[in-house]
Formats: sequence, C-alpha cells, structure tokens
Amino acid sequence: MIITGAGKGIGYELCKCFSADGWKIIGISRNISELKSLHGVIPIECDLSIWKNMEDLFVKCELENDDSEFRILIHNAGLLLKTPFEDVSEDEIMAMLKVNYVAPLRLTQVFLPWLKDGLKSHIIYVGSMGGYQGSGRYSGLSVYSSTKSAVASLSESLAEEFKDTKMRFNTLALGAVDTEMLHVSMPNYASEVGPAQMAKWIYTFSIQAYGLMNGKVIPVAGLDPEI
Repeated sequence: MIITGAGKGIGYELCKCFSADGWKIIGISRNISELKSLHGVIPIECDLSIWKNMEDLFVKCELENDDSEFRILIHNAGLLLKTPFEDVSEDEIMAMLKVNYVAPLRLTQVFLPWLKDGLKSHIIYVGSMGGYQGSGRYSGLSVYSSTKSAVASLSESLAEEFKDTKMRFNTLALGAVDTEMLHVSMPNYASEVGPAQMAKWIYTFSIQAYGLMNGKVIPVAGLDPEI
C-alpha cells in the first residue's frame, strides 16, 4: 500500500495503523526522518510539487514484483495556506494546486499499472469539508477549498471511467484535525479531533468500504473525540 504525506500528522498515524496490522507500506513524504523507525514502512523522500519527482516514483517504489492482492493508495499529502483572496500570490496558488490536485491526479496515473494489476484496489483522496458542496466556508481558504473541490470531482470521474474494473475511488472530506498544518495556518482554531483518531477511521474505511462504495465524497466531521 502507498500513503502520501506520510511523514507527519494523519499520514504518519496511518502508517502506524497499517504497520500494526502487518501491511507493507510505502510512505512518501518530503521529510522521512520519523518514518525510518516504523516497522514495515519503506520511506520514500519526495517533494510532490515537482512533476519530475512524481515521474520517478513508480521505479523508486519498486512495485514491479509486488504480489499483494489488495492494493490501497491514500492521497493524504496536502498544503493549506490561509491568505485573503485579494492577497494570495501566484506562488501560493500554484503550490496548493500542485500538491492538493495535480499530485493526486498524476500519481494515480503513475501507479495505475500497479493498481490495475491487483485483485482489488482502493484509491482514497483525503479531501476537506472546505471543498464539500454546501458546507460552511472560511475566509482566506478560497484557493485551498477550490483545490479540494477539484480532487473530489476527480475521484467521482475516475470511478465512472473505471467502473468496469476492480478499482474503487472515494474521497473523504475531512473536517478540522489537530495537526501541525492546522496550527500553522489557523493558529486560533482548535479541533478536538486528533490525527491518530482520524487515521484510525480512515484505516478502517480503506479496508471495509472497498466493496460498498465507489465514486463517493463522504463528509467526515464532528467525530466524537471519545471514540
């Protein structure tokens, strides 16, 4: 299985969940220092904002001889920059567009031969309630929310395009999670949902929802912190 944005936050906690269950995990991140200590995790250092880096990932991940029957790809990497719309720069726009939308799109293409070759494959896009139609919005997140809307539309479209295969595509529109990314971008916003709790939910969904859902955009917000 493959997890992007695996070096910290939800991605790191997902690696721990799958590792505890004996999965072989490829963890892709710009910073892989924490991943090196996790059993069963193969850390791959990669900046997903650079197109050439994504082109090389299939070879780096050494997937040619993978014999796993159930294949999971979780597009968890994300970039959140909170800037008023009139002030958001070209660099900020392109950075969020590349990480939040272009990278999941291109990586799905890059890993498509591996995904097609599995007996079943589940591709999950970690989206946001900010990109969920009809949800509440926050000032300064117009570009971020738009990229998350785009990736949700991508997963719906791919589910239709590949409906006659054994691949399933779903998006999880997450509410706020108490991660470093949230603290940096919105320091005055607090969430009772921690990355370990959200990772546990995504872990269960990725395995159990394969045979039940395809092309769905599922809101995941307001979890009971005691669960």
